[in-house]
Amino acid sequence: MKQKILHAEDDRMFAYFVRRVLEKQGFSVCSASDGEQAWSMFLAEEPDYCLLDIVMPGISGIDLGEKIRARNRLVPIFYLSGEDFFSVQSEIYGRGGADGFLSKADSIPNLSKSIKGLIKQCKTDDKQSYGQGSRQVDIRY
Repeated sequence: MKQKILHAEDDRMFAYFVRRVLEKQGFSVCSASDGEQAWSMFLAEEPDYCLLDIVMPGISGIDLGEKIRARNRLVPIFYLSGEDFFSVQSEIYGRGGADGFLSKADSIPNLSKSIKGLIKQCKTDDKQSYGQGSRQVDIRY
């Protein structure tokens, strides 16, 4: 059975490219264009992973991560954002419950490799719950 990733992204073109990358990796992708839709999908779909933009209409990615983390301590949450990592670091790893951060500024081909790396790290971690990590992946090789 394919693992499910909830991808919340308001930029339709970027969301399309990310979806293609994830589907080529063998994932089933649930795409949401805003925080409210992503929350509804999270509740209905019970994804294995969450990949969230930070700046979205309605509920922000960080607020969404906080809601997800309150509901499920185990699902890994990754942020894929154009925001500067150092300006959002404390919030995403604090109340946003992040397990990792990826920059939108990096290329799509490297995105595939980076997502695989974060997922592999989560699978090898021996934690009772996620949201305690501090992974930042620099995918500019």
